Amino acid sequence: MIEKEIRDNYNRKYLYDILKCADVRSSSALYAYANFLNKKGHQFDLIPLYFEILYTNNRYAIDALFKGCVARDFFDFIRVPESFVFVKIFGLFDQFPKNAIYKQTIKACCGYLKHYYRSAKDGFNVYPVSIRDINSIGKYLNEDKDQKFQLNRDILDILLYISELDQHHEMDIEKKKIASHASRIRSDFFDSKRSIVQSISSAILEEPKEISSEISPEGVYLD
Repeated sequence: MIEKEIRDNYNRKYLYDILKCADVRSSSALYAYANFLNKKGHQFDLIPLYFEILYTNNRYAIDALFKGCVARDFFDFIRVPESFVFVKIFGLFDQFPKNAIYKQTIKACCGYLKHYYRSAKDGFNVYPVSIRDINSIGKYLNEDKDQKFQLNRDILDILLYISELDQHHEMDIEKKKIASHASRIRSDFFDSKRSIVQSISSAILEEPKEISSEISPEGVYLD
């Protein structure tokens, strides 16, 4: 029993060190692990491991995980909406400050949200999105670019779907409030005399002064 606990603790520490990517050795291990998962193909029971890699925000490992597929379609193999996937996605947006998440990760997450919130009522029944969730994704709108910018288009579409929760027959006050907030963020974006800071607090919209660069795995370099 003691031997098993020692082994489990060692394994957890080893995995934690890999996920931190604090040196070339751990970055190389994570990169190799992402490649290993990629070669296994999309599997439902591997979803938690996919998110472990996405949460490292390490572009080398994420590119290895997404190799051979379009990032926006990465989660298309999930045929039925899963609440824990919504939790992981909104948690990711919430954890990182504005513009800190790797662009390929955002594409994959937005692809999933657009697919399952297209019918906002059905999506809400699986995962009742909150004001905090809406803010966490709304903060990624780029007001220096127009609605044709792909990231803006994706987020604006998601907000539109959520805003449609406010139907004339809807009696749920909380649902109407959430829909109204999503609609207000969209309006602030489209109104040249306004800004989304009027719907999302400046603290949430604050960008990091600098984003630490990842340590490259051995033998792997960015173009």
